[in-house]
Amino acid sequence: MESESQGLNIEFKGQVQADIAQQYIARSRLLVLPSEWFEGFPMVLREAFAFGTPSVVSDLGPLPSIVQNGVNGVVFQAGNSYSLLTSIRETFFDTEKLCRMSASARQSFESLYTEKTNYKQLIGIYERAREVSQLSRK
Repeated sequence: MESESQGLNIEFKGQVQADIAQQYIARSRLLVLPSEWFEGFPMVLREAFAFGTPSVVSDLGPLPSIVQNGVNGVVFQAGNSYSLLTSIRETFFDTEKLCRMSASARQSFESLYTEKTNYKQLIGIYERAREVSQLSRK
């Protein structure tokens, strides 16, 4: 893959420390997650949303439910390099679209993935579990 990118403005960094990875994500216009594997919830998406970085993800597993196509990122057809390339090109070079998706990515983080939001969700789960447990005792 690196040989195919020669002459392009692409750098392969390999594995880096978490704080450095976050700096890259924060400075990026677009995060690309071209996974061909079933992903659960990649933390890199949460990090990207926290920095307001829209993401391009494959249509496998839950990724399309995390990244809303055209809202906080773009979804492409897994295993289809043309779909990936088209998705990136149509997004990367459209400054207005990127700006809108960046704001939506940050909003996604604020409404779904902050500590406060997760705490509320967790307490809700515990409360429902307690209610079910009490009902089953009757």
